[in-house]
Amino acid sequence: MDIGFLLAGILLIPLSIRDIKEKAVTVAELVMFFLSETVMAMITFSRGGTDIVNMFIGLLPGIMVLLFSKVTGFCGAADAWVIGAVGVHLGIFNAVLILLAGLSLSAVGSVFGLIFRKISVKERVPFIPYINAGILAVGFLF
Repeated sequence: MDIGFLLAGILLIPLSIRDIKEKAVTVAELVMFFLSETVMAMITFSRGGTDIVNMFIGLLPGIMVLLFSKVTGFCGAADAWVIGAVGVHLGIFNAVLILLAGLSLSAVGSVFGLIFRKISVKERVPFIPYINAGILAVGFLF
């Protein structure tokens, strides 16, 4: 596993816990996560691992999720910011894989929650923990 995936997963733990407990995260936590991911991306850049263009292109999945959340109300803006931050740090390809893994895991988790009556159909499921699980899954598999 790449250390970048591990660090991103560790930094996302406090946001995941708050998202599970309160179904929301604070702006301060979100800003700290985004800044830490940006710093890690700059460290990668300084070592020749990426370039500035790829860092900005990594924001695209987050922007798409943000637009989707504004149009449909399906997910929160915090989810988009997290995906954008992950894209800046780990790149667009990994951000898309993490988003797809998070969506897949949330679908499976929601089905199990419905089957075992832990959640109702109208209940909102926190997505940041699934993004975190997607980070770890993609980090281990790729």
